[in-house]
Amino acid sequence: MSQDYCYQHIKKYEEIAGIQVPVDEYDHFLNWQDIKLKDNQARDLTSPYGALYFAIGTADDFVCMDYAELPDGRIVLHAIVNSETGSFIDQFNYSVVARDQAFYVAQQITNDALQWHFTDDCPKRLHITGWNQDPTYFMRCVKAYVEGKKSPARKVKHWRRLL
Repeated sequence: MSQDYCYQHIKKYEEIAGIQVPVDEYDHFLNWQDIKLKDNQARDLTSPYGALYFAIGTADDFVCMDYAELPDGRIVLHAIVNSETGSFIDQFNYSVVARDQAFYVAQQITNDALQWHFTDDCPKRLHITGWNQDPTYFMRCVKAYVEGKKSPARKVKHWRRLL
């Protein structure tokens, strides 16, 4: 029988702004609007490895990111590292932060992802390029989101100045 890996087992619920938000066994928040009560499962709130919309690296070695908002306005920032050459996929960062701190944490995740590519932890040394955009795209999108602005362009000419 196949399993939908976007749904996780609900370990507990946490009340946030009057809403019962499901939490999985890793204390990651799940989507309170997409629950399968029969199976005691809920869809992941963040899914960095899902559509791979935000990623830094190559097809073989990369850090992918995602973010979402909780009912109380806090922001969940989530990053996963995938190293095909190192044969592993692992948690890179999972942070729940106040809205006014989200950009700074996203910036740190971006910097950590770039640093990972230039250390011995990354099996391949990479050129400093984003997967499908400049490497600052994730943090720029988080900043635009928390400021209530439209998502920025996927590429900027001089992205190195933004780090």
